[in-house]
Amino acid sequence: MAPIGKILRQARIKKGYSLEELQQITKIQQRYLESLEDDDFSALPGTFYVRSFIEQYATAVDVDSDPLLRAFNGEDIDLEKATAVKKAPATVGEVSRKDIRTTQPRPKRTGVIPAIILGLLAVAIIAAVTVITIQDRKENPIIQRPDSVILNSSTDSTTAEPTAATTVSSTVESTVASTTESTQEVLQPEFVLDSEDSSRINMTLKNVTNPVTLEFTGSGTTADQRCWVGVTSDSGASYLFQQTLNPQDTGAVTLPNDLTEVSVVLGAATYATIKVNGQDLPFNQSNLPAGKRIVHLTMQYQAAE
Repeated sequence: MAPIGKILRQARIKKGYSLEELQQITKIQQRYLESLEDDDFSALPGTFYVRSFIEQYATAVDVDSDPLLRAFNGEDIDLEKATAVKKAPATVGEVSRKDIRTTQPRPKRTGVIPAIILGLLAVAIIAAVTVITIQDRKENPIIQRPDSVILNSSTDSTTAEPTAATTVSSTVESTVASTTESTQEVLQPEFVLDSEDSSRINMTLKNVTNPVTLEFTGSGTTADQRCWVGVTSDSGASYLFQQTLNPQDTGAVTLPNDLTEVSVVLGAATYATIKVNGQDLPFNQSNLPAGKRIVHLTMQYQAAE
């Protein structure tokens, strides 16, 4: 029989997938994937499953499954030549439409502080218009006052009291100053590199706020410079997000509120960039060579006011 397993294994290696990663994508047990690559079809549950597993494996590594199935059915064909022309790469939705739930980014909350500032500016404008109106009426009153006034009191001087305009203006300035000071107290996010080695990078994200959104971009320059990205929670029970990034491809995931730890698995770390809530995450400060990396992130959230 034609070397079906050899074709599949070569395609997987070229994609940069490990058998463990391919198991996550196809949902086929790793022992069955190994049997496919060894052409040991007798180890699989039955002929129906063999055909199904060949098709799923081929789709995940961008190989046309039709020649492989024909070869399995006994046709004498040149598999390497028949599979030389690849199918268009499957999108994440096509590979994992049934089994992978990709969390869509949720809209960011509109800040309360900008709304307060706009409200105060409106109050200040109304106060200014009121002051101008009052002053205009004093200068041009509807009922003219007499030029001289005879006072029965012998006291010539009176104590001046603050005008309404002065009081309103002072109140607005005090409120705006207080709001500005409150705004300046908001802490900026800080990304700290805790440790790194050839396979793992540990970072602490300080002063982050809910919701935390991770954005990924393929930074390769040629078609073969792709990076598989997977995101798991601290429990590691399942993937929150996974996608193969071709050059310039983008993807994003919004984490559950108050999640304190998350791991980002990168199949080829130098061919991807990461942003946290719109800010670049400098996870590869030592310019490590291309290879699989696990970037473990620990979140420290700002205290709620």
